[in-house]
Amino acid sequence: MSCRRRTRRLLLAVDEMVTAECERQKMERSDYRFSRRDVREATGWGDTQLKTHLHRIEELEYLLVHRGGRGQSMVYELVFTRPKDGGKPVLGGLIDVEKLSKNGYDGKKSGPEDK
Repeated sequence: MSCRRRTRRLLLAVDEMVTAECERQKMERSDYRFSRRDVREATGWGDTQLKTHLHRIEELEYLLVHRGGRGQSMVYELVFTRPKDGGKPVLGGLIDVEKLSKNGYDGKKSGPEDK
């Protein structure tokens, strides 16, 4: 299995873990933080694999790292949102462009007018 495929498989497993925990704790996804240990326990993956693939997910900007103070471990926030229609993944919390255009956003721009 390719590295990309394994990274995607981990991303989807973390998404399932976060979704389940947020539902169980009745909290917003943006407020939920988890550790590498939480992911290891939920997935059964080894620590070295997790370090590698969580770092790749972080580089793709689907995962935010919140570092603790001195001597504290890192915790993560998942900003990935699985699309309901099975399309490409999206970042959560972004404004839908179509909603902006319906509300007249950018209708009266400042600056030189087209001639």
